[in-house]
Amino acid sequence: MKDEWPTGQKAKLEAEQVRLLQAHHVDAIPIDLLKSKQDRIRATTGRLDTLETTG
Repeated sequence: MKDEWPTGQKAKLEAEQVRLLQAHHVDAIPIDLLKSKQDRIRATTGRLDTLETTG
């Protein structure tokens, strides 16, 4: 079960990325907010990748 945690979190983050991009395309969020959220998601995904490879 513990091994599934990073994968599940990554799937949630990927879904969040899609929602953010869709929101930006309909002008619901500004580009600066999109960029900051995408940066956070990329950083978190990178940490999860590290956990998967070292865990």
